[in-house]
Amino acid sequence: MPEPQAGYREIFAVREYRHLFAANLLSLIGDQLTAVALSFLVYQRSGSLLLAALTFAGSYLTWVVGGPLLSVLADRLPRRRVLLTCDLIRAGLVLVMLIPGRRRPCWPWTPPPSCSRPC
Repeated sequence: MPEPQAGYREIFAVREYRHLFAANLLSLIGDQLTAVALSFLVYQRSGSLLLAALTFAGSYLTWVVGGPLLSVLADRLPRRRVLLTCDLIRAGLVLVMLIPGRRRPCWPWTPPPSCSRPC
């Protein structure tokens, strides 16, 4: 006879699961806020809705492409090492965003800047 399925009350009664769920929820919220902020920054600097949309869509590219391709490696390698390596790579990529670039990229399809400085 199959065991009855656990409900939300039983699942959230486990302290470790509550912590894991909260950490995952905070990480997901942070990822979404980062995608929105980065898209807004791209739009603010370029004035291009296309580039802003591509930036936002690019935040899902890792899930769509990386998930199926890299899940095979994640299943074969030690879980802690994979988790630590991915977190270190993500931290490095976030640090790269701190490197200041040009004030405003000048693309042929974007409107000219409103200020008097040349592109």
